[in-house]
Amino acid sequence: MRRLHQITHEGAADAGQWKQKENEILEFRENAPPTIRFRPVLVADTPAAIEELCLSYRATLNQQEVQALVTVAALVSDFLCIHPFRDGNGRISRLLTLLGLYQHGFEVGLFISLERLVEESRDDYYEALHKSSEGWHEGKHDLIPWLNYFLGVLRRGYVEFEQRAGEVKSPRGARPS
Repeated sequence: MRRLHQITHEGAADAGQWKQKENEILEFRENAPPTIRFRPVLVADTPAAIEELCLSYRATLNQQEVQALVTVAALVSDFLCIHPFRDGNGRISRLLTLLGLYQHGFEVGLFISLERLVEESRDDYYEALHKSSEGWHEGKHDLIPWLNYFLGVLRRGYVEFEQRAGEVKSPRGARPS
């Protein structure tokens, strides 16, 4: 994860480095003061939280008792709750999404921009993340809102891919199938 951050934030002083200051996820609404939506893991606890996240992800995959898409969705949700970097956590989470999907044979991200689909549903993204992060620090959170959002984006990607593939015409002189 640090390497991904280093690559995507090349030139930034803290590229590839865990956050050095406490941070909060703020919500900005028109004509209202910012409100704290979520308090991520403390700076001092961040490296251990990421280590635990990676170990848990690998263990879950090895046990093969949880569907791969649920495991990837949980990885991304937990990563976003840890919020290990000062900046770029959303970007890294989407790269983790693609890596996790590719690892399990879901390659729609090669053809359809999942990043764009997330951006197009930004309000739903934040709402699902907010609902699923409530109680996260106490281990009493509900992954279902995030999972529904995550799978919905993936489904929209496959639907769009299917539509695009259906629009492709055979080149002149091609043999009919």
